Amino acid sequence: MEMEQLWMKKAEKHLEAGKFLFDVTQSSSIIDISYMTMFSAVKALLIKRGIECKTHEGLLYLFKVNYVDNNLFSRHLFEKFCLCKELKTVYFNSYSDDLSKLVIWQYLNYSRDFLDDAWELI
Repeated sequence: MEMEQLWMKKAEKHLEAGKFLFDVTQSSSIIDISYMTMFSAVKALLIKRGIECKTHEGLLYLFKVNYVDNNLFSRHLFEKFCLCKELKTVYFNSYSDDLSKLVIWQYLNYSRDFLDDAWELI
């Protein structure tokens, strides 16, 4: 199995864990799982192009330049990925768990859409 497919499988596992946790807790920590789902898919897409990155910010930039700006990937889903990263940081640093169930569910759905679009490019 190619490395990019392994990263996509990892993304699928993150998403499965997020859906399971949503059914059990609806915790804000699911935002972190949604982010890791999208992050793993982006990592796979960059690997497919032979691009390596060492930081999350670099990964965002390289994905934008190589996929989003070239209209190969949805700008809307890329923006949701960036917002998810911000939410993850805010809730991780605040130790808060007061995100609404609706927001958490929306980000799980964005993760699924993101993953589906990424699979089409693998």
